[in-house]
Amino acid sequence: MSTTLTLKTKSYNKQRSWSDQYLPMLNQVAANIIFNDPKLMNVWFKFPSLGEDRKLGIDMHLAMDSVKLSYRVREAKYLPYFCEGFTIRTVSGFGPSELEKVQQDNYADFLLYAVASPSGYGAIDCAVLIDLKLLGAQLKAFPHLIEAAEKKNGFIDFKYDDFPSSIVVGMWNVKQKESSCHQ
Repeated sequence: MSTTLTLKTKSYNKQRSWSDQYLPMLNQVAANIIFNDPKLMNVWFKFPSLGEDRKLGIDMHLAMDSVKLSYRVREAKYLPYFCEGFTIRTVSGFGPSELEKVQQDNYADFLLYAVASPSGYGAIDCAVLIDLKLLGAQLKAFPHLIEAAEKKNGFIDFKYDDFPSSIVVGMWNVKQKESSCHQ
């Protein structure tokens, strides 16, 4: 294994370890947003078989579409930028970049883009849910969005307001157009 690959793996593992502390709260925030908006996930009721009803006491099945989520947590110091926009990776050590996957519609359904709370381990200050299918469609339809966006350090910076249609489909603890970003 090359020294560069070893250093990248260590860096990835360190970053992943830091972000994993937020998983329980990210899951709560994502569920709060998704389950409160019936347009974000298909849910339907299915009758059980006669055997399920008689033997197991099941009266109804709740069926849901599979929803794929991507999480991104930024340090609290990035809160001012979070209020304006978000980043997508343009480089990858393991196949296509996030940007390429989003444009090819070969990625998660939603990105939960969050800012860590400065006050506690694993706590989230605020978050937005971005529709990655809508993002990809707009990037394909309006290539100037990529051309005009700032690119640095393996990321492309997009401003929420640059998109013709809003790509933000949900928010948690966010007030729009305010410098503090939280309620």
